[in-house]
Amino acid sequence: MMLKSGKNNKKLKEDIWKGIIHKAQADGDDILVDYHYNKHSALRKKYWVSGIAASLLIGLSISFFFYNQYASKANLLSDAELMHVFADDSSTSSRLILSSGDTIYLDAEGTSGAEAPIDLEAYLEKSEGTGQETASAAIQVVEAGRGKQLQFALHDGTRVWLNALSKLEFPAKFSSDLREVQLEGEAYFEVSSSASWPFEVISSEDTVRVLGTHFNVKNYKNEDAFIVTLLEGKVGVNSKDRDENYLLDPSDQLVAIAGQPKASISKLEDPFSAVAWKNGDFYFQEAGAEEIAQEIERWYPVAVKVKNQDKKKKISGKLKRTGSMQEVVEMLRFFDIEVNVEKRI
Repeated sequence: MMLKSGKNNKKLKEDIWKGIIHKAQADGDDILVDYHYNKHSALRKKYWVSGIAASLLIGLSISFFFYNQYASKANLLSDAELMHVFADDSSTSSRLILSSGDTIYLDAEGTSGAEAPIDLEAYLEKSEGTGQETASAAIQVVEAGRGKQLQFALHDGTRVWLNALSKLEFPAKFSSDLREVQLEGEAYFEVSSSASWPFEVISSEDTVRVLGTHFNVKNYKNEDAFIVTLLEGKVGVNSKDRDENYLLDPSDQLVAIAGQPKASISKLEDPFSAVAWKNGDFYFQEAGAEEIAQEIERWYPVAVKVKNQDKKKKISGKLKRTGSMQEVVEMLRFFDIEVNVEKRI
């Protein structure tokens, strides 16, 4: 039997089904009658509930869409407003969290910035458990806020520059056999040299091990890349998830992307571009628009959305981080990239 589509098809199916039920009843079997009733009742209930849910969902979606459109437009910054947007100096604070649990807000102390080193030794005297016996267990934490960077020296003399929205954990005093710190974000290190006293930076699944050198480590949580740039000396990089060891020479930059089996090492013509941030500059070399947007959001109190354009375009440029957000937008426009900039709320 060939079943045609449309209403006739539906009616024919129903007639066939009724015939089957009638034959079952004639044989004294009512199970198909109950099944038929329950099936159609459940379907009617299902469609009724689904209809209400769909209506509510559509209504909520429309409301959410118009709310987002209104909120987004209300928060968009004009060119005139962007001229007055500078490094974020209020929404997040730089702080030192002592092992005692005490927190010192460094912005209030006037110690936040590239040209204002923090005297950690003075602060660490306030921390409990920094005696010789418990020194290695007394972990301190330094955090740099959005739009801020910090400079300080560790107990062994190693100098550290901590970039915006970065965190460094370290002991008040290092153990006699190893100097170990833990980094989240980006930092530049000038390690005090000692052939018998290795210095390690642990970041995510990777460890950088040195004896005395100058290098930069970048590994933000919201980015897939782990990057090590060597300026002076030698460093070894151990990757747990890749089960690989790498040795870098001066001007080498190692880039390990999450999910990729191998890291890549390239020789930079200008390795100092990787640490321009510590001298107060944005320095982009063949950077994508999304990468630049992330960098901007760590410095300015804004959210940046790249418009639907060629996001694979690479940009090179240098700007002072003391400049306004408008200067950054103008640089992007020079490369035919438009962005929406919103106030961070």
